[in-house]
Amino acid sequence: MPRAFIYLVVFLGLQLAGRGQEHTGFIKLRAVNKTNQDPIRDTLYLCFNPGQKTYRLLPDSDGLAQLRFFEPGRYSLKASATGYLPAHQKKVIVNNIHTTYIYLKFRPIKP
Repeated sequence: MPRAFIYLVVFLGLQLAGRGQEHTGFIKLRAVNKTNQDPIRDTLYLCFNPGQKTYRLLPDSDGLAQLRFFEPGRYSLKASATGYLPAHQKKVIVNNIHTTYIYLKFRPIKP
């Protein structure tokens, strides 16, 4: 197979792989119990930007939720978990350069 053809295929593959990546953000969220730092696995996250799509996230078994390939910008985050007071964080900045990490400490509801 001609070497020029192989280079062309590799070049086009790299161009297509990077297509659209300049407009993608990545966010990682973790929720823990404020008193003992245990991960909270049943957290529901709502990440939203007024007038745009709302993203719903559920964590994995370690309490980590991830969202990728969405528009960079300023978002608000609301989170809730059974047995805990809801959490809200404004001004979550997501860009296409760095991963945005959010670490939420939930306060248990007193019986």
